[in-house]
Amino acid sequence: MGDRTRLMVYCLESDKERFEAILDPDDSDLLDTGEVEMTLFEANYGGREELEQLALAKYSFYGRHDSGDNYDPMLFACFEGDFVEVLAFNDCPGARLFRYEGFAVPIEEDLKDAEVYFSVYEQVKALFHP
Repeated sequence: MGDRTRLMVYCLESDKERFEAILDPDDSDLLDTGEVEMTLFEANYGGREELEQLALAKYSFYGRHDSGDNYDPMLFACFEGDFVEVLAFNDCPGARLFRYEGFAVPIEEDLKDAEVYFSVYEQVKALFHP
């Protein structure tokens, strides 16, 4: 058994059975938006292995996982196999900060990750809600 945390994944209703077979969620709900929300309360390493399996199969989805002992909370999005993740702060993409001459400055790599995340996330949302 590894480092476990809560994982939430959103997929298309048409993909629900395949996602349930791979994720084996504790809870699965069809939302008013037509998306399916799946929750795993003890996903091993944030469900990394299962998410990679879904991405390799070219599914589109998005979601988040909480922090574990060995990793930070993350938001993720996958559009037809293009999987990206970004650090999450209060359920929002964010960037770590460092102090420079008394100011809090975001780490440039984190900002670039957030930009890529938003690009893929917007593609997924457009697919979900044409």
